[in-house]
Amino acid sequence: MAIDLFGKDRVIEVDTTGKDVQDIVKYIINHVLSGNGVIGVVDWLDALDTDFLIGLSKEMDECVA
Repeated sequence: MAIDLFGKDRVIEVDTTGKDVQDIVKYIINHVLSGNGVIGVVDWLDALDTDFLIGLSKEMDECVA
């Protein structure tokens, strides 16, 4: 994991959802220049499709059985 390798101060998490390239680049540059790491801004559990995960779990169970 990036945090384990580089530390919290050197990791930037970027939520690119609905943003254009210019906004993403500005966000990254501003945070790199400020020297502040950014983690925990993306709720990855909210982004997951529950039905997909249930289907994947069932398929994995079938492979193991």
